[in-house]
Amino acid sequence: MKLNNKLNSSLKDAENRPLFISITGNIGSGKTLIANFFKANGYHVYSADTISKEILDKDESIKDLKEIFGDKIISKNKIDTKKLRNLVFKNKKNLKTLNDYMHKRILHRLQVILDDYCTTQPNQECSYHNENNIQSSYLINIRDDVDVIDKNNNKKPIFFEIPLLYECNLEHCFDFNILIVAEDHILIDRVVERDNCTHEQVISILENQIDQSVKMKKTDIVLLNNSNIEYLEIQLVLVIQFLNYIKKKNIRRLTE
Repeated sequence: MKLNNKLNSSLKDAENRPLFISITGNIGSGKTLIANFFKANGYHVYSADTISKEILDKDESIKDLKEIFGDKIISKNKIDTKKLRNLVFKNKKNLKTLNDYMHKRILHRLQVILDDYCTTQPNQECSYHNENNIQSSYLINIRDDVDVIDKNNNKKPIFFEIPLLYECNLEHCFDFNILIVAEDHILIDRVVERDNCTHEQVISILENQIDQSVKMKKTDIVLLNNSNIEYLEIQLVLVIQFLNYIKKKNIRRLTE
């Protein structure tokens, strides 16, 4: 119990912890593109999707999910994620069952990472490796009520790619939330090409995600990804400069 209290305090009050920033968006919006940009610029980025794949590869998960959904999701003794996705997005009960199984495991792994950064001493590397007026820029849409300070600490922000941030009510677990959006027809075309699936399959996934217009009202910053990579990178350069002034919040834990 004392340990939990200590970790709760660390998340809220740690003077030396870095900013924790989420990257989110609906399927096909370009979350991984943003994550790769930050990685290329020397930032640590953790992906809920990567953690999910690692969990699905575990023998325990293969056994558990095979018992739940049957042999039809198994190929070559591994979980066939395409078959699993097609199965759950056609059935809300199956989707809830899978989410209940996966989310608590993913959140636990992410919370371990957050705690590690909170308890790491100043200027010590985490054991896990894997100008103020910029608000007025027309290139990026930042909420007017975002708390800013004169200058943040010199520790680089840590980024977390969380596709279902708002669906899982996790927005209060991070200091700052970045939402990437694109027009729906662009999202659909991108995923069809990337995953070699049908328009109907992508629409089925989008129907289980909160509409982008709703997320835009909740998030701290909106990035538009309708056009080319160069335009997106210009927005991201502005974001990096702006992050120097973001104030840390009393964030909630992802899980106990």
